Amino acid sequence: MPDSHTTKRLLKAVELKDNHMQRIEHQGRAYLVCRVKDQVYAMDDRCTHEDVSLSLGALQDHCIRCPLHGSRFDVRTGQVLDEPAEENLTTYPITVVEGWICLK
Repeated sequence: MPDSHTTKRLLKAVELKDNHMQRIEHQGRAYLVCRVKDQVYAMDDRCTHEDVSLSLGALQDHCIRCPLHGSRFDVRTGQVLDEPAEENLTTYPITVVEGWICLK
């Protein structure tokens, strides 16, 4: 079982299919969790440009596109790939423990 002091369970790994993303609210914070090529990534679910939910956008390969103005971010690093956003996303380390996707 994950240590509750060092990990936060977000969702069961089987619930997140490859090339899909899901918004998860946990302890007052909204995360966007993505699975791409069988790797799982987590970041804040807010575009740094206009504070809109990225879960409403599009995921293609390792890039998430904001639905409002089209800013793109790399889900692996949070790096801005296309304007108008200028600030990178905050990303979080993920682990899979006993079938659960967890924040470290």
